[in-house]
Amino acid sequence: MEIDTEITNLLVENAAEAPELVFNKALPIGNSKAEHYEGFAEIVELAKREIYDRTRRFMPNYMLIASDVLPILTFIKGFKAAPVDKVNGPYFCGTLNGIKVIVTPNIEAGKFVLGVNGDDLMSSAAVYAPYMA
Repeated sequence: MEIDTEITNLLVENAAEAPELVFNKALPIGNSKAEHYEGFAEIVELAKREIYDRTRRFMPNYMLIASDVLPILTFIKGFKAAPVDKVNGPYFCGTLNGIKVIVTPNIEAGKFVLGVNGDDLMSSAAVYAPYMA
């Protein structure tokens, strides 16, 4: 748990913010909860585009979320929940349109972070190697 939390802390603290990628959880008049929460998928897609446009190379393949974002994901058609056994810190909760979703307790409520974990050192968001010289 300590290593997982340390890694997610690093990713959350170094993530760039995009003020235009905001989702208001409050239900507007005339929309059902399912319809409204489905709109969060558009915010995630816009965030994916933002990363691709900034890097001109990568699409994100993971998302860190606060625990209060998880109930929103359950309403999105593209979310596939993973079986959860024991939880001790950050945990994999499923996929959203192919992106791995990890719930982490060390992110501010209502926040989410998208990132890229590549196959090599140059295309990874972070490398955790405490014993590497």
